[in-house]
Order: sequence, then C-alpha cells, then structure tokens
Amino acid sequence: MLVKLAWKNIGRNKLRSGVILTAITLGLFCGTFLSAFLNGWMISTVNADINLQLSHIQIHHPSYEDNNDINAWFKREEAEKKSPDFRSKANPVSG
Repeated sequence: MLVKLAWKNIGRNKLRSGVILTAITLGLFCGTFLSAFLNGWMISTVNADINLQLSHIQIHHPSYEDNNDINAWFKREEAEKKSPDFRSKANPVSG
C-alpha cells in the first residue's frame, strides 16, 4: 500500500520528479567522477614522487640504520675515496 501511494505521489508532479531525479543522477555521477579523479591523481603523484625524488632504491650511510639520522649521508669526496672508479662501475639508466 505504501509503495502504491509513493508511486502515485511521484507521478503527480512530473516536473518536480524530473528535477529530483536529475539532481540525484548528477550528484551520483559527480561524486563517482570526483572519487575516481582524485584516486588517479593520488596514484600519479605517488608515482611521480618515486620517479623524480626518491627513486626505487636509496643508498644510506651505514650509521643511518642505527638511529635513522637524516644527517648521516655520504659526502662526494668520501665516496670517491672509497671507490675512485665508481663512475665506471655504475650502469647508467635512462627512462
């Protein structure tokens, strides 16, 4: 009985029903689109940060593992002293 009454109420004012149906459809579409857009943007940002800033590997000074001190980094001179031909051993990668 309630469904029958509701159906009659929907059909009573066609303009109002059309506006409400359009608003619900548009709202659902916009919400889904925005969710997908932001999810893609987030994934793209993470991939760009990995490729441009962090890379897929990180090389740390041995003392970094002791206390995760950000100031424990290799100096260029120190790296060249340990391995003077480090540039010839490196395999260049371009992407």
